[in-house]
Amino acid sequence: MHKQLLYDSKLAGMKRTRFHDLRHTHATIMLEIRENSKMVSERLGHSNVSITLDKYVM
Repeated sequence: MHKQLLYDSKLAGMKRTRFHDLRHTHATIMLEIRENSKMVSERLGHSNVSITLDKYVM
């Protein structure tokens, strides 16, 4: 699956895209639209909300 993502993004002319990049983008968008931070934290598998907020909220 990872190789397929790399291949498809290259074929589409995109810069190299990793799964972690998609995870980061997903978390950032969810918090920007004011999704519940506890839900976002659980979705990411963080042990507590402060980890999520420290990483993704400026």
